[in-house]
Amino acid sequence: MSTSERYEKDDRESLENEDSRGLLSEEGQRIKKQPRSSRCSRLLLPIIVGVLALTNIASLAIILRRKPCLPGPVYPKLKGVNPNYHWVQFQATITKQSQYVAKPSPEVDALWDDLGVGLDELLISTRFGWEADISPDHITLELEPGDPQFVVSVEAFHQMHCLNLLRKSLFTNVDYYRGLGSEEFFNDGHLLSMHINHCLDMLRERLMCTADAGLMPYYWVLKNESVSDFKRDHHCRDYSSLLAWGKRAKRLPEGTTLVGMEPPEGAFILSEYP
Repeated sequence: MSTSERYEKDDRESLENEDSRGLLSEEGQRIKKQPRSSRCSRLLLPIIVGVLALTNIASLAIILRRKPCLPGPVYPKLKGVNPNYHWVQFQATITKQSQYVAKPSPEVDALWDDLGVGLDELLISTRFGWEADISPDHITLELEPGDPQFVVSVEAFHQMHCLNLLRKSLFTNVDYYRGLGSEEFFNDGHLLSMHINHCLDMLRERLMCTADAGLMPYYWVLKNESVSDFKRDHHCRDYSSLLAWGKRAKRLPEGTTLVGMEPPEGAFILSEYP
């Protein structure tokens, strides 16, 4: 056998051996064996996916068991109060002012009353109060046997009351309300001053707590003056919805107030004003 014939025979045997390494499917199609690295990748992929899934589930369980990141009171879900925010364009400019800041009169006072400045000493069930982080040390009244209820005020209505007091105390308004001699201005100067300072501090804390990071640009006006663009859009709670809830809420009986009321036996009593 010549050298060329031997090479041709070796080539044929090599091809036959390579073909014999393949596997035939049921349809008779030749399928080559997968390399070992490919088979390992296919085995590792579901293992990696499974480990990642278990890790994510464990992380989610830890997050759900944690307390909220921001400490503070629990805001209750008041029935009928719209929890959604909506966009409102502010209208309080320097030259065009609302009736809320008009010259003092019974009509102006009625506008502020409609904003909830007098909605205090509301009654809620103790079960609902516990959900809102109110403790048993706070005042409860049992107006009906077996139905103790917490006496509460809504923060927004108290803040509106404070703003109204500052309005009444302005040098342009104070003489009018002193002349009426009613409500806050019935107190002597020291108590009135304490009340005003308390309200001023409460509103300061609230403004810092909910610090509005919105930006107000400026306009040129007249020849060489400028003015802020106060009529900007803001993302606001539905105050009218909260106000409607407050007006529907159960209150102390007509003519009844906590002022001068005798605490029931066993009630928690502070030894001094906080």
